Amino acid sequence: MSTVAVFLHFVTVWFTPCPTRAADPPREAWRIRVSGVLGQSQPADQSPLAFLSSEGAVLDATGGLWTAAGEKLLRFAPGPGAAWRQDHTAALPAGTGGAVRLASDGKTFFVLTSERVILAFDPIAPDAAVTVCCDLRTALPAIPKDFAVIPAGLTAGFAARSRFFLLGDDRVLAVDAAGPRTDTVVELQRPADAQWQYRAIGIEPKTGDLLVAGSWPDSAIHRFRMDGTELRNPHWPRPVPGHAERLAAIDGMAWVSCSDGTGLALPDAVFRDDDVRRFPGQWTLYGRGLALSAQSAAAWVASSQGLVEYDSLGKPVGRRMGGLPGVRTLAVAPDGTMVAAVEDGQRFIRLWVDDAPDAVLRSNGNEPWRTGNGWRCRAASVSWAGPHYLVLDEIEKRLWAFDPWHTAWKETPWIALTEKDTLTAPRAATAHNRTAWVLDGDRLLFGNLQQPVTLAAATVDGSPALSGFTFATALSETRVVLASRQELLALEHCGGGRHAVLWKAEAGVTDVRGLAAGDGFVAVTDAGAPNAPVIVIDPDTGRRLCTLASDTVPGGFTPGALAASGRWLYAADAAESRIVRLTVAPGTTSR
Repeated sequence: MSTVAVFLHFVTVWFTPCPTRAADPPREAWRIRVSGVLGQSQPADQSPLAFLSSEGAVLDATGGLWTAAGEKLLRFAPGPGAAWRQDHTAALPAGTGGAVRLASDGKTFFVLTSERVILAFDPIAPDAAVTVCCDLRTALPAIPKDFAVIPAGLTAGFAARSRFFLLGDDRVLAVDAAGPRTDTVVELQRPADAQWQYRAIGIEPKTGDLLVAGSWPDSAIHRFRMDGTELRNPHWPRPVPGHAERLAAIDGMAWVSCSDGTGLALPDAVFRDDDVRRFPGQWTLYGRGLALSAQSAAAWVASSQGLVEYDSLGKPVGRRMGGLPGVRTLAVAPDGTMVAAVEDGQRFIRLWVDDAPDAVLRSNGNEPWRTGNGWRCRAASVSWAGPHYLVLDEIEKRLWAFDPWHTAWKETPWIALTEKDTLTAPRAATAHNRTAWVLDGDRLLFGNLQQPVTLAAATVDGSPALSGFTFATALSETRVVLASRQELLALEHCGGGRHAVLWKAEAGVTDVRGLAAGDGFVAVTDAGAPNAPVIVIDPDTGRRLCTLASDTVPGGFTPGALAASGRWLYAADAAESRIVRLTVAPGTTSR
């Protein structure tokens, strides 16, 4: 029997039949009901927001809040109570790419796209189309690092040179819209061995000076006069937290959105910290824009988790605007902490299972929240394996322990449980307490999650082909359920490597997209069945206990990944970009 070094102990090898189990008594009828939704700020009777991250935050003259997501501009207006609701969408012209930057001159909105096109849009004429203002595809070989527009009515400083400016490699370019072509207006100095780059530009709205921001360790904003000289005094260059991500002119003041999510005003001089109005970062890493309401003095920060609202005192109010698209896998800890892998499993978000639909996510978009603490790995599955989450990495083919409660600087949220390439073709992993199972190629591996980890190959009675099984959920330290697209298989560990078959495929599934085990039940999502139901199954027999049809869920439902805790079930909903919270309990059957 081959062993793969990964965690700690292995099981003593002996071959005995599993104990004969008494016949199970009849199960009473069960029910499954919708309890609420997570991660989607729009109500069920409106179009869902399909973005997690958003680009830019700008207010129009009527008080409407705009952001960009992909190939659309989205407008939000106050709804019932204090909530904001999307009330308009403007599509970018076909073939111009997605939004890279959203900027405003105080009247007109401008979008720099991934195809190197500058678009213009009049926000107070929402029926007007987004139009091409300047096509730079022939003038630019690559997407600029940043984009700035001269505030409307400004004639001083760089306003005399051009309307638009772009940040290239160590230089600032002015756009000649008539060409279209670009000309270098400022050559930026940087040491030859520097590991940092310039990453943001903006216009100081009173003087027309050019603001250019570097990245760490030169995390400062540099200010240039029209003649290309840099302003240097006790107030400039201006250091900022992390580094500047976006610079904007808002109501006659320059503002910066920082990488840590902080929003800061940039007055001409700063003598005390109290001189600077600020919106502190709180789960808003990679700030991508800032909008200020003159009427309420509130603000919205665009970030890697969408739009986050702040009050007039600069404190987050606990609301976000956005959705949860692309949830690949999710899991719940006993304390109600949920983590979900998004962005094809590369990034994790965190929330509470009893959160409001528009609650702020308690996670960021930086490395501690990315699989393996980097930008390469992808989570194929996640399950609770207290005191951590067990994450299966399909890129480095290994297991990780993920601790979302310790993601601060110098903490260790990710611990490698196995060496890289320990596995060959991993698809799913699950655990109960410290016992784990892994589907790897045509093998089922199992072992104990105590360091050093050891996984061994299981021998399944009847030698069923396991290469098509892509889901796994543990029922106990000896029992596990596996699922392929059209088959369910419950196994019991009988000692040694032997696993006996408890039951097989009695639920009649056709296209499984999620599998989870709760208190007294197993659940699957079946995308191939009519009304794409969530099916609740008896874990002892495989018999169906109850179902929830997708057309009975408010707003509709396209169920995918599942997680369970106690008598609660959580289903990722691809169509509505959300997670649906369900209760499962004995009672009147729901069909």
